[in-house]
Parts: sequence; structure tokens; C-alpha cells
Amino acid sequence: MKKISVGLILILIFSMNLTGFGQESLDGWVYSKEINHSRSDEYKGFFLDEEVYRYAKRDLSDIRIINDKNEFIPYYIFNKYLMGEREVNVEYDLKKILSYMKKNHQYVDFQIVSKEENVDVLGNELEFQVEKDYFLKDMKVYGSYDNEKWDFIKNDNIYRTNEAEKLSVSLDHVYKFTYYRVVLINDVEETFIKDSKIIFNKREVEYKDYEKRKRADYKVQNKGKETIILLNNENHLRIKDIKIVSDDDFKRNYSLYYRNHREEAFNLFNRGEIYQIKLKNFKAEENHIRLNEFSKSTHFLDEIKILIDNKDNKPIGIKEIEVTYYIDKVVFKDDGSNNYKVLFYNKDEKRPDYDIQTYKNHIEKENQEICSLSYLEKRDVKNIEEDTEIDYNIILNVIITLISIFLLVVIIKKSGFKDV
Repeated sequence: MKKISVGLILILIFSMNLTGFGQESLDGWVYSKEINHSRSDEYKGFFLDEEVYRYAKRDLSDIRIINDKNEFIPYYIFNKYLMGEREVNVEYDLKKILSYMKKNHQYVDFQIVSKEENVDVLGNELEFQVEKDYFLKDMKVYGSYDNEKWDFIKNDNIYRTNEAEKLSVSLDHVYKFTYYRVVLINDVEETFIKDSKIIFNKREVEYKDYEKRKRADYKVQNKGKETIILLNNENHLRIKDIKIVSDDDFKRNYSLYYRNHREEAFNLFNRGEIYQIKLKNFKAEENHIRLNEFSKSTHFLDEIKILIDNKDNKPIGIKEIEVTYYIDKVVFKDDGSNNYKVLFYNKDEKRPDYDIQTYKNHIEKENQEICSLSYLEKRDVKNIEEDTEIDYNIILNVIITLISIFLLVVIIKKSGFKDV
């Protein structure tokens, strides 16, 4: 009898421990979206949209993926912007090989000074050093593989004033040219470009898929010599920058503040200057207010306030305010199911610990089908109070534990631990 009693005790203790290791219940998730997929790639990914950010936990720990059998599918979340600090620019010097005048335009040809042989030099930005205090030069940029046939890249300008300068040209795309030509328009004084570089900004290229732009939800109030702009970030977006859209010419100082819903006062984050000058013979623009530091942190901005000092000028005629924000990608392995859903908004759930997260950097090198999300669905969740913090799994475990202890006591008393 003693052996039987000890065996029963072990079985009961084991059954108690099992209560914490079962499959998660589908109860408690308030919202879901269908994941639209069509290809047969082994791995599938989708970018989160504003509705998911709005209703999911801020750390996204309550996101789950289920298949058409309501089984949970392991996944990982990939944040490209959080990887950016490990990326560095690759720079190559450009050697000036030719310079000449033609119809008041100065032509300057450069050849890339490559650091390695038989390696393509990628570039998406040109940078110049100009030995001149104040200037404005419109230019045309070309590229070539053989220094004979030239492909037009873009029109742009470089300038330096006593208040601002722009000495680089973004090429908008990544090129593999060996030679670059800049044509300085109406350059009768023959501006001297001392040095030049071609830069491959890998971070900017890789970020493009992980950024979105939208019209901001904002209010504007002109009070005294200040313009007050209030932005609502109820969708909990990781904002990269804020753009002031206007037809006016302006140059103003600003102060940037933030506040979260639990805070009463705004906190000063940064100060800076924005300007926009669009004259016939001069153009200069820096109308973005950047929040990169906060975008990469776990600190969320529910409300943003911008104070613009107008001094004695009329307020800027603001047509619109746009925000650029970073988005997250969710990746999972196809298990052969026809349908998948993403679940979110469950305050009782914690971040899952899946094996797939440990080798996500390798999966990022594999082919992935980028899927889309359907419309928002509110699930039929019974007896779920949105603001409750009660963990019913804990209560269930406590009840099972108490019953198990009671049974153990009864068995011990009846058996007396005597051998039969």
C-alpha cells in the first residue's frame, strides 16, 4: 500500500505541474485579422498596420498567429530600425579626371577609387567639398560604366549660406556606376570642387520597406508670437520624423515636447530649426522635425507638442503635417494550412518564447512571401472585461493544487503508509 500511495502522490504532483505547460487558450484575444497569402514560400511575413498598433500591447507581446485548426504558430517580430545602429556607411573617394566649360556650364567628371578589385561599388549619395564661402549651384548628375556613354540620374543643387549648407546629393536609387559627372549650370565663375565621395548608405536602403508616411492627426493654435501644434499618436506609432507642409518661405526655431497619457505636463525633448526657401534662383529646405532617438526606444509618445517661435513674422501657413513612422514585420513558417489569422489585444498574455526567434537572422536571408492583412474583426470573447488584470490560469492552478493536497491528505490517513 505504501508503494501505491507514493505512486499516487507522484502522479498528482505531476498533474499539478502540467497545468502550466499546456497549449494557450484562444479565450481573451479581442481582435483578429486574416493573413492573406497566395504563394508556396516556406516562410511568410506581414507588416503590422495601424489598427494592430492601436489595439495590441505597446511591446506587441500579445500578438499570436493561429492556423485554420486554431493551433498557435511560432513567429518572430523583426525590427529593422533597431538593427540600424550596427550598419555603417561605405565610402569611396572620387578622383577628378576631367573638368571643362561648355556654354557657361561646368562639366566635372569623377572616377571611383575602388578599394578592392572585381567588386561592384554601390552608391546612393554623392558628397562634395567646395572651397567657396557662399554659393548656390543647380546641377545635373550623370553616371557611366565606361566614361563614354552617360546615363542621366537627376537634377539637384548644392549651396552654402551663412545659415545653412547642403553639400550632398541623394541619388534616390542604388547605382553601380564607375564614373560620375556633375554639370554645374550657369557656373561662369567656375566653382571649384575640391574633393568628392560616393557613399552607400545601406541603412537608408534597408529602412524603406520598414517605413510608412501618413497625414498626422493634429491641431494648430496661434497664440501671441507662437504657433502651437498638437499631434495625437493614439495608434502608438514609432514616429521617425514630422514634416511641416507649407507653400510659405520661412525660417523658424521650434521646441519639441512629448507627453504620455498618464502624465499631466509635457516634457521637453529637443529644440531645433526648420526652414524653407523657394526662390527663383535659390532653394533651401529643412522642414522635417526628427525623432530618431525616441523611435528606437521603448518609450512611446502619446502626444507631441511643437512650439514654433514666429518672432515678428506671420504664422506659417500650414497646409498639412505628415509623419513618417517605422513598422514591424512578423514572420512565421508555413505549416501547410489554408488560412492564418493574427490575434491581438489580450492584456493577460505575455510574450511567447519560440525557437524560431533564435535563428531569425538566417530566415531573413531566405525567400519570404510578404502577405497583407484583411479588415479588423472583433472576436466573440465571453466574460472578458477589457480592464481586468485577473489571471484566471493562476486561480485555476490554485484550485487544482488545493484539491490535490486534500486528496493526498485523505490517502495518507487511510493508508497509514503500512505495507500490505
